[in-house]
Amino acid sequence: MVGVIYVGPRDDYGYNQAQAQAAAAIKKLPGVTVIEQEKVAETTDVQKVMGSMIEQDGAGLIFATSFGYFDPAHAGRGRQVPQGPLRALRPACGPRASTR
Repeated sequence: MVGVIYVGPRDDYGYNQAQAQAAAAIKKLPGVTVIEQEKVAETTDVQKVMGSMIEQDGAGLIFATSFGYFDPAHAGRGRQVPQGPLRALRPACGPRASTR
């Protein structure tokens, strides 16, 4: 199960739309299910969405690529995934880029 979290609408003609196009390609992979949530604020709202994706949907990989998602949300989530460490992908460029 793969989760995708968007900071805005999927059809914004920008970064969210590019991420949505990538999610559409991932959906075509055999045996992969993708769940998506758009317009998630860069607040503790993302903690709730991640928690739901992990606990209710069984996500083990989450694409949550807004820089603002990782300050309140990322710390400690990996320990809460029953099947092992959570992998959440951060933005690959910019001042706070990381490969955690």
